[in-house]
Amino acid sequence: MERYQDKVVLITGAGDVAEAAAKRLLCEGAKVAFSDFSQEALDAAISGLKAEGWDGERLMGIKCDVRKYEECEAAANAVLARWGQIDTLVATAGIIRHCPIDEMTEAQWQDVVDINLTGVFHAVKSVVPSMKERKYGHIVVISSIGGRTGRPGVGVNYAATKAGVNGLVMCLGYELGPWQITVNSVAPGPLKGKMFAGMTQDRIESLSAGIRLQRMGELSDVAAAIAYLGSDNAYLFTADRKRGYQSALALAGLPLREDYCVEMTALDMEDAALRALTRVAAEFPFGDPGTDDAAFARLCGFPQWLAELLVRDLGPETARAFMRASNEPAPLFVADNPLKAQPGEVAAELERAKASVEPVAVGGVSVEGCLRVAPARVLADGRIRHLIDQGKMLVSDASSQAVASLILPERMPASLLEVGAGRGTKTILLEGAAVRRWGEPLHAHAAVDNHPFKVKLLKERASEYGLDSVEGIVADATRLQGDLEGREFDLVFIDAPCSGLGTLRRHPEIRWRITPAHIDDLARTQLALLRSAATCVSVGGTLAYATCTVTRKENFDVVKAFLASPEGSAFALAPIGGRSCFAPQLVPGSSDAHFAVVFVRKSGR
Repeated sequence: MERYQDKVVLITGAGDVAEAAAKRLLCEGAKVAFSDFSQEALDAAISGLKAEGWDGERLMGIKCDVRKYEECEAAANAVLARWGQIDTLVATAGIIRHCPIDEMTEAQWQDVVDINLTGVFHAVKSVVPSMKERKYGHIVVISSIGGRTGRPGVGVNYAATKAGVNGLVMCLGYELGPWQITVNSVAPGPLKGKMFAGMTQDRIESLSAGIRLQRMGELSDVAAAIAYLGSDNAYLFTADRKRGYQSALALAGLPLREDYCVEMTALDMEDAALRALTRVAAEFPFGDPGTDDAAFARLCGFPQWLAELLVRDLGPETARAFMRASNEPAPLFVADNPLKAQPGEVAAELERAKASVEPVAVGGVSVEGCLRVAPARVLADGRIRHLIDQGKMLVSDASSQAVASLILPERMPASLLEVGAGRGTKTILLEGAAVRRWGEPLHAHAAVDNHPFKVKLLKERASEYGLDSVEGIVADATRLQGDLEGREFDLVFIDAPCSGLGTLRRHPEIRWRITPAHIDDLARTQLALLRSAATCVSVGGTLAYATCTVTRKENFDVVKAFLASPEGSAFALAPIGGRSCFAPQLVPGSSDAHFAVVFVRKSGR
């Protein structure tokens, strides 16, 4: 499928950059609207594209002077009225009025400022409300290398406006990011096109000075960069920075060419790095990753102590599969919310957004309501963002969803205490699993966290997903009996703080952040939580314990220590998913690694 299928693009300006961008976007399936203050330029651009065979139903021209906000707003509304959305804004409108500063008139200065800088402000301002409403959009602004370097021949008015555009883009990246709107700039150098057609050869040569390729860029180069940054392929890139933008182009498979990128500063590290590598090569223990665990750990980017722990706890083969899988992209899993979504609604909407959707089983256990979705960038689609905003769909790993379902007892508990509720993801999953199993939410669901801001967030998220009845409690989970004033529950679930090693694909920094001492501290906290929570379980009730890690110290050893404790003596392990524990491992293509056990309180204390 083309990147711009079912997408609408508004382009300000109808010059040669705009035409080149329009051709590229039309090739990729877009509907394109031009706006320009010149009706003649609009007619020429559209008629030229039609003459090349492009469908007139996918083209639109709107007379608009970007110097006037009311005209920009009217242009945006005209596009919305016809096509219902604006997915991408490409701001190309600009002029150049070069002359030495002592000869430059006030009008020459102001014209360039009004179109090149204020015009961008007006164009962006006009599309942002509809993008915010959808929580989706891409904005691409044409800047110039002259705004970064002040190269001779561009004029102080032009350079100043393009520098201003760079600052505008930087700020907007932060401002609009929370609404899933990306903002980037393309900064061309000299280009073959109308803007430079009338220049003298010496002027062209002065503008081309310093370009390593010794030639001006092509309009198609700029169009390729625009098409990338205006698409969902670039949804992780916002606020153009010199090196960040070059990285974005590299990921897109585009050539890093100085004639259309921001200026490229050579790194002075290469020679030094090569010298250092040469110096240590003789002593470095490269080893054979096929037979040497330490070499395999280095190959996978794991600290040696952690690799040794994994081999000890998981066995050599499982540990290697774990390390290999930890460096893969994590699959995308979502859960439908039966409190708000109709059966099959989420899957159908994802398929309409051109995503592949599959039911999921973890460890041989089918996870009802869980869907594996590809590609992950479908989350940037406005329709899918709307599903999330409506509380109909939740992004959550399949193993996490499985835990929420498996820890529920056969009969609906009269009350549930959730310990370590955090921002409420498990809260929503637990209630969804209850509705699927018993046809209604849990009647008495209390969720505990020791941070007031997390409890507030939990309540807000639960409400968004149709769970206004969840009780949020701020309490110290290591002394629940006192804080909860002796309350007992049929089901107590501990989503324990842990090292998080089972989620390394999503949080690769963990491997370098944690230490053996951290794991020891976490294990002590986990045991304290179990002993405290045990005092809140009614006789015959269920106590569930879960982590998202794979270390024995945080899982099996904690369970063993709890059963040997005074509080644990009243409990016995019960099956979960037909096994003594739920412990899916991290292997290539799998969901995350989790651990869960269930205890039943068999007697009083």
